[in-house]
Amino acid sequence: MSRLTYASRYGKRRRVLLAEGRWESSRIPADGVVAHLRALIRAGRSRTWIARATGVPEATIHRLLAGQSTITRHNAYRLLALTRADRPSGKTWVPATGTKRRLEALACQGWSQVDIARLAGLNANTLSRVVRDSPRQVAAATADAVARVYLQLARLCRTDQTGRWVQARARRRGYLPPAAWTPWTIDDPKARPLPVEGWERG
Repeated sequence: MSRLTYASRYGKRRRVLLAEGRWESSRIPADGVVAHLRALIRAGRSRTWIARATGVPEATIHRLLAGQSTITRHNAYRLLALTRADRPSGKTWVPATGTKRRLEALACQGWSQVDIARLAGLNANTLSRVVRDSPRQVAAATADAVARVYLQLARLCRTDQTGRWVQARARRRGYLPPAAWTPWTIDDPKARPLPVEGWERG
């Protein structure tokens, strides 16, 4: 995490603007904020974590990504203060939907939980429980680590014997490959997967 956290960066900017008499709470165009949100999500940050980290309601983030054209300055500054260098710390919890989908999608590419755990610096048993038990929440640090590995591996296939075995098991279990999700839908429990040509489940 950078030396100044998102909260202190936001607070410092707000105090400066208040002191200069330039703090405004009116709405502004959201284009830059939306672009920033999309960059954060591409970097593996979930909407839930962004909301918790910044204090901006998750519903507001959903509306912005769905096309809302304006945002309050207050929320804009909070969101823009969050950077890709900021990472979850401590026992912050987030919904497990995105983590489970990423693990299943990587299995469709032939990547086992042992592979993913090694690259993420996690325990493979932790990842197995996410897929097997479908918990409602996971530690934000776990979700972040899995998301980073997903960005590395989602376009790659493991093609050796182990990879083919993992992929065949993923098909039998009805998992969906990375192409079924976009960066904007993979963490959304209500999102429906995209059809994937040539991928038959079961």
